[in-house]
Amino acid sequence: MQAKLVVIAGPTAVGKGTIVRKLRELDPKIELSVSATTRDPRPGEIDGVDYFFWSDKRFDEAVSARELLEHAVVHGDKRY
Repeated sequence: MQAKLVVIAGPTAVGKGTIVRKLRELDPKIELSVSATTRDPRPGEIDGVDYFFWSDKRFDEAVSARELLEHAVVHGDKRY
């Protein structure tokens, strides 16, 4: 069976993480793509697990190297 890409999107705190955790419990073969951000980690977040917490310089390098599927500025100054 060919792999499929599914995007779970929505505003902050609507339950995206909860949905993804439940789906992965139901099917352990589901893999998660970890996003990158320039914001600081929140309490309990782990680099490389919840997000890749990058500097602006590292984010610029990823954009220049076309390493990101998409990117945007959020809340005026943080990039995802």
